[in-house]
Amino acid sequence: MNQFKLEDDKSYQQEKLAHLNLKSEYLPYKHLIAEVILDKSEGMIQTVVNKVDDVGSESEFRTFPMEVLAGKDDMNVEVQSEHVRFKFNFATVYWNTKLSTEHERIVRLIRSGEAVCDVMAGVGPFSLPAAKSKETVVYANDLNPECFESLRDNAKLNKVFMNILLILVIAHSKESEKNRSIIWSVVLT
Repeated sequence: MNQFKLEDDKSYQQEKLAHLNLKSEYLPYKHLIAEVILDKSEGMIQTVVNKVDDVGSESEFRTFPMEVLAGKDDMNVEVQSEHVRFKFNFATVYWNTKLSTEHERIVRLIRSGEAVCDVMAGVGPFSLPAAKSKETVVYANDLNPECFESLRDNAKLNKVFMNILLILVIAHSKESEKNRSIIWSVVLT
């Protein structure tokens, strides 16, 4: 017997958005499922979305198309993980709550005083906890300008801006992969 349940995951404590990956057999009931989630969350969840395509199929930034099934059409979320607050727009950046255990494991491997290079930093699930909990300098980079902005804002929000050097690399595809122009922007403030 198939069961559908919304798990109580510590990473969802600050989120107001429930992200579903419904199997085809549940699609005829997607709006009903979303309404039940809104009702049973007792106000904690305000938006329920369903992923409608694979990660990366529409964007080089690993974002994915989604549909709002119930609630507000508001993708701005706040998540707390590893004593760090993250604010971002779920529709414009890549975030996977299920990776929080891996983020924590990697950050625990970093020793105080080490330099950390996070080449696909996203909104900072490795970079910000490392900069906050370890006495280290973090070099963080992401191709997605939306991730870069969120990472910069979250570094300020978590008061680790002096411990992190943000590097934005924007790759613009011209006619083919052979013709790529790359712009480096180093932010020092």
